[in-house]
Amino acid sequence: MGRRPRAARHHRGGGRCRRPGAAAARSTLQRALGDPASLPLTLTSAAGKVTVKPTDAGLSVDVPATVDGLTGFSLAPADVWKHVAGGGEEPPVVDLDDAKLTKVLEGARSRLDGKPTEGSISLAGGKVAYKAPVEGTTTDVPGTLAAVRRWWPTQESVAVAARTTPTKVSAKELERVRDEFATVAVSAPVTVAVGAKSFQVAPADFAPAVVLAPGADGTITPRADDKKLRAVVHEAATAAKLEVAAKDAVVTFKARKPTVTPSVVGTALDDASISAAVWQAISTSQRTATVTTKEVQPEFTTDVAKKTLPKEKISTFTTRYEAGAPRVHNIRLAASIINGTYVPRASSSA
Repeated sequence: MGRRPRAARHHRGGGRCRRPGAAAARSTLQRALGDPASLPLTLTSAAGKVTVKPTDAGLSVDVPATVDGLTGFSLAPADVWKHVAGGGEEPPVVDLDDAKLTKVLEGARSRLDGKPTEGSISLAGGKVAYKAPVEGTTTDVPGTLAAVRRWWPTQESVAVAARTTPTKVSAKELERVRDEFATVAVSAPVTVAVGAKSFQVAPADFAPAVVLAPGADGTITPRADDKKLRAVVHEAATAAKLEVAAKDAVVTFKARKPTVTPSVVGTALDDASISAAVWQAISTSQRTATVTTKEVQPEFTTDVAKKTLPKEKISTFTTRYEAGAPRVHNIRLAASIINGTYVPRASSSA
């Protein structure tokens, strides 16, 4: 805020009034104000500000009217009380061309008005990232005319009167989610207990699985993206060797005699248990989630492999070719590779 030129100070009290003559008062006030047209008027809002020349806005100080208000005799109760209680600073009387200032305000809307900007909150990188929302603002022209008439030139900067447009999600709601959920969620790793063993999942790892999207009513209910959360926990469990992938049976031939390497049943964390227990641990100060496991069956089991072993000649195929043809070598090579190969569920195409 800049300098605040004031109207002449007047003092009243004790039933005696000492005041200069009107002409002297006008001269004193004019010197105090200087040239009001040279004083900038800065209009400010939540969105920005604009500086205008008083002449462009149709602003001027009515010195005679101001002096008359200070020196004129009046029996109005308020004026009589001022005589008794003592004087004070009085604002100058301002002449304002409403049409001119209205034109200035309308032309400055791009700098004084602003659309609402939504805030945000996230756990990116395992840290709380908060951005405060900004309400929209629309300049109220009649209210701003009154504010300028009241405060200029005693204040070079005048806040415009404005109507606000709220954001979809309020600052209060974002702050609530930040304080009640987000800060707790990233406060420490989550320990996943599987039987007598355990492993940890860091906030930076589970953060992408946390959804903080607002609803239609502008409130935020934190939830998990189950697919992402399960993938993160399964990966960590595998790294901790608490999940074992199932292995299919393998059939090999030696001297045309088949051998079956048995299949192996795998172990994996139960998805429903992950969704419930791990999310509960993320959401509260209780940072341990007890998760159950389940068996994972192989696709090609030992029993299936044994049942599909060939017990007799299945088919033969003969292709004839001219001796010495360039493709002879390739045919012999392919036959040697395929010979004795067991493909129980595969099919070939030409």
